[in-house]
Amino acid sequence: MNKQSLQDMLLLPRISNSSDVPGAPDIPDVSDVSDTPDVPDTPDTPDTPDTPDAPEVPDAPDVTDITDHGDHAGATSNGESPIDSPVVSEAVVSEAINERIIHPMHLTRFLVTNFRSVEDSGWIEIDSVTALVGVNESGKTNLLIPLWKLNPAVGGEIVPASDYPKKQFAALRQAPENFCFITAEFEAGELGEELCGKLEISSEEASLIAVKRYFSGDYSISFPRREELGEIRRSSGEGTEDIVDAVIHSLPKFVYYSEFGNLDSEIYLPHVVQNLQRTDLGPREAAKSRTLRVLFKFVGLEPGEILELGRDFPRRKGRRREPTVEEIREIAMKKRERSILLQSAGGLLTDKFRNWWKQGDYKFRFEADGSHFRIWVSDDRRPEEVELESRSTGLQWFLSFYLVFLVESGGEHQNAVLLLDEPGLSLHPLAQRNLFAFFDSLAKANKILYTTHSPFLLDAEHLGRARKVYVSPNGTTQVTSDLRSVEKDIRQAGAAYVVHSALNLNIAESMVTGCQPVVVQRVSDQYYLSAIKTLLIGANKIAPKRELLFPPAGGSKTVGVIASIISGRDEALPKVVLRDDEAGKQINAELKSDLYSGAQERIFSTDNYVLFSNSTTEDMIPAPFFAQVIDRWERNTDTPFADVLVNGRPVVAQVEAWAEAQDLVLRDEWRVEVAKRVKEQALKKGIGAFDAGTIARWAKLFQELVRNPLQ
Repeated sequence: MNKQSLQDMLLLPRISNSSDVPGAPDIPDVSDVSDTPDVPDTPDTPDTPDTPDAPEVPDAPDVTDITDHGDHAGATSNGESPIDSPVVSEAVVSEAINERIIHPMHLTRFLVTNFRSVEDSGWIEIDSVTALVGVNESGKTNLLIPLWKLNPAVGGEIVPASDYPKKQFAALRQAPENFCFITAEFEAGELGEELCGKLEISSEEASLIAVKRYFSGDYSISFPRREELGEIRRSSGEGTEDIVDAVIHSLPKFVYYSEFGNLDSEIYLPHVVQNLQRTDLGPREAAKSRTLRVLFKFVGLEPGEILELGRDFPRRKGRRREPTVEEIREIAMKKRERSILLQSAGGLLTDKFRNWWKQGDYKFRFEADGSHFRIWVSDDRRPEEVELESRSTGLQWFLSFYLVFLVESGGEHQNAVLLLDEPGLSLHPLAQRNLFAFFDSLAKANKILYTTHSPFLLDAEHLGRARKVYVSPNGTTQVTSDLRSVEKDIRQAGAAYVVHSALNLNIAESMVTGCQPVVVQRVSDQYYLSAIKTLLIGANKIAPKRELLFPPAGGSKTVGVIASIISGRDEALPKVVLRDDEAGKQINAELKSDLYSGAQERIFSTDNYVLFSNSTTEDMIPAPFFAQVIDRWERNTDTPFADVLVNGRPVVAQVEAWAEAQDLVLRDEWRVEVAKRVKEQALKKGIGAFDAGTIARWAKLFQELVRNPLQ
């Protein structure tokens, strides 16, 4: 294996800086990132202690979950030195950056072993957004923390007293280099192309890299698609050190955040300054001091500097003179400078924050009054300023998380992996629901992994993203993607309960005794089939013995999840009606190759009940009837849709083409809106408004749906 220089491989390794927190992995100072508008150029500010009278946060994790929050304090509670990550000299880094930039790798799955309450989690698959669902004390946090410590943006030291599992503490203490606590697999991207020549393996074999970290702080890499290479460490042979370093420094940054770090509205600066050197902070204080540190970094001033710029003329015992004109002028200039800096920082935060928080247009103002630093908030509905602490805890959480993410990622948000511990617990249920859209927007550039025990933080249309966390009979933390499984201990069935609660109202109704659920893809499909069912029953074309309900599922993973959950009651898999567009065909193939492999006859496709292919449920409605609804729905067009409609072709694509030709912007949920109107008009006009052929095709589908529902 030929030794290669780091300049061929490295992305942006952490730079050694003696001013950083002792023992913490080093990162470039924000002031070094000159090309990013996200964070003003500022010097690093060390950790600051908690402010007095911090509010308690409800629903705190269990004791084993909490101990990790003190990791960024840079020291252990018993005086042990944390284990550092390796650093690379600034000269080598500069050479590497100037020579080549390689984009970070993408996380696909990870495995936690021998970490706190986790003995062996099993592989945890990662989507763009992944939810770890479980009750309190199930060990959810103990799955996030080791992943964070694989490559933390800030902090993340290995702390033996907290991180070693108690059952194996003695063995780990004697030989930490023998115990791996985190294994993660990544799509290598550009780095794989670089490495395949150096390791003499194919590009396919180099495209997937597994990275392990041991309790000693060391790393190893391997290539799952070329297992005979085995694990590669720095000491494995000539050239391996550079190869391992290249992989480690191409990893994405991991940013961890918990609700313990929420900001208070008022910060007592002398208290902050006096405690800058403390290493005995508890987990809550350490988390809050972390947020204070990034706050002052964002503002562009250290706490001591804010305090110094605001000092009045000192009154000493025995000195009776008044300040001179020059001294008064100097004091006024310093206070003015401080005011301008704080005003500028408040304006910058206001501009950036409005792109994230969609609950209102908020304005922030920073104020330093003597020894106190305050954060004031106003919004478009309540223009009067109120201290941050008097606003909702949801806003406090969002602002605090935003600052941590903005500053700790160094302005380089893309490709960071966000690890959120119980996010949004203090948000209103509707605001928790809005987090889905927020997470999806972030997921365009960042993978997100979060823990929760709230059904409002599970998207019923994306249950395939959820992983259930529970305590096994031997007391260790386990993870599964099978949302049906219920542990023998009824007290541990909480995760399954959360999943069931997250299903929408139609799913809940479908699980009521006496109903027959028929799973469909989307809400619009539900409206069409419900309308057809009502028309057929009214015309005595069908007589179902059980109430037919049509729970919408969403994507392929969720269709399977919902179908499997519903089958847990009746044992037989529920029948499924799918569109025959591209998405529906993909779901059809996946279900038949997996969950429905032995029950393929329970899957129904719209093409079998329409006179052409590539159809959707919209095509089950006669095209002229559908066109009338469209033209009543959108009246401000030059050409009615009915004039361009072509019978015998999928109608959805025709509507979209017509809208584009008319310069009409269709709303995201236009198909649901139209489905509601079609149902309303169909029920109003009755079955007589439809031709005999259409009615016969409807009756054929529904007769097959109601036949032998449990077999």
